[in-house]
Amino acid sequence: MKKLIYLLLFLAPAFGFAQQEGTFYFMNTVSQSAAYNPAFTPKYTTTVGLPAISSLYGMFSNSGFAYSDLIQRREDDSLVMTLDNFYNALKDRNYTQTQFNVDIFHLAFRLNPRMYFSLNIAEKNISRTTYSKDIADLLINGNAQFAGMEKVATFEVDGTSYLEMGAGLNYKINEMIAAGARLKYLRGLVNGYTERANLTIRTEENYHINITGDALVHTGGATEEDIDNFSEFWELANNNGFAVDLGVTYKPIDRLTLGLSLTDLGGIKWKNGLKSYSLDPAVANFTFKGIDIARAIEDDASIDDELDSLEENFEFIENEGVAYRTAVPSRLFLSGSYELARQLYASLLISGVKYKNDIDMAFTANVTKNVGKALSVCVSYTANKYSLNNWGAGFAINLAPFQIYAASDNLLGAAVSTAFNGEINPFINNMQHFNFRFGINFIGAWEKTVEKLSDDTF
Repeated sequence: MKKLIYLLLFLAPAFGFAQQEGTFYFMNTVSQSAAYNPAFTPKYTTTVGLPAISSLYGMFSNSGFAYSDLIQRREDDSLVMTLDNFYNALKDRNYTQTQFNVDIFHLAFRLNPRMYFSLNIAEKNISRTTYSKDIADLLINGNAQFAGMEKVATFEVDGTSYLEMGAGLNYKINEMIAAGARLKYLRGLVNGYTERANLTIRTEENYHINITGDALVHTGGATEEDIDNFSEFWELANNNGFAVDLGVTYKPIDRLTLGLSLTDLGGIKWKNGLKSYSLDPAVANFTFKGIDIARAIEDDASIDDELDSLEENFEFIENEGVAYRTAVPSRLFLSGSYELARQLYASLLISGVKYKNDIDMAFTANVTKNVGKALSVCVSYTANKYSLNNWGAGFAINLAPFQIYAASDNLLGAAVSTAFNGEINPFINNMQHFNFRFGINFIGAWEKTVEKLSDDTF
């Protein structure tokens, strides 16, 4: 049981689902933006990422509720829990999602006038937790209404940490079409997922509560709590996989560029450090008959006995696991970008991510301006499955040989909320989705362009 708890705590910072970025996709002065379409050519002939800080990305998303649905501030400045609002905000199936990626190495450079090459090594942590509304219904509304009935609370946990080592090449076929591909070797570090995890809660006519658990959890990779050294960790993390990114851009007219890409098509086979943990419904059951308050006040041993019995019955059974394969979330990007004037772009993006049987879609509208070679700025609006209120911004300060950049789909919204309210708390309290990217690169020369536009007024 302790090993399983340690594993879940280890993966907790990565419990998430690979939600897309909308703002960063269009920052064409930053080499790392080509990760979303390998046919994109960065504005600089060479980019070398500083180790571990060339690209740091974090994301949080909660489909069920915002903080303000659970906690509200009263006129006397005290805080109160609003459980009814919390319950009403939940959906039948809810997600809590986060993601964290870090580039360990990044190199991109032009080979010749038609070809651009890139190499990267990155650590990626992607996973999610899913929970049903039923458990909240019982906790908040009590069990009296369910006398003689049973509720089934379902849970899903998926967590993966892996290294990605990729090599990409894009090729300009002619003045209208460019194509790109990136091949990626994946080394799985840690994985855990629930094949099933259910709690059946039955309220008897006398209001006794019977709880039955049924679960099967699979883990792979370096999940042991007693790993002594790096070589042992690296051996357990020897779980191989492959993926590919494919992309194309098309310019039907001078100012308009269309893009289509499919990324992360592949998966990882887990063969080392395999364990499974299960709950047998015949054993994992417990009936709570209530507590004698008077006795509990005098002697809390009765409470301890109840908790000990619950823990004993719900002890996970550990077994050796068998090899299995997990897919990494695959993504689709469809974009259009129109150059309104010299280095001023208006763009639209439709993106989707698929993980198992779930597909999340998002829409982004973006305006990007390259102010000479020294500064790039952009603003965006993104609507996704969980939140419609995403006003983003990004910038890249290009002072060769250094480039510093940052982007977020919510950065502008946070700034506006702070300006109008004098504090950022209202934005945070109502936020259900947030992402942020930051990085520092070494850059080379600016790409020369041969296109001439009729108006260079910007």
